[in-house]
Amino acid sequence: MTAQPIDTTPPATHTTFDRQPPQDLTAEQSVLGGMLLSKDAIADVV
Repeated sequence: MTAQPIDTTPPATHTTFDRQPPQDLTAEQSVLGGMLLSKDAIADVV
């Protein structure tokens, strides 16, 4: 009798999205830049 290999692949997720969440690269860069310039900005953003 031979041993069967163990299937270690994760279960498939059946989540589909009809659209992407909003993305604005310029806005994200501005927020990150502001956080680097001000020590208090991180607390304000959080």
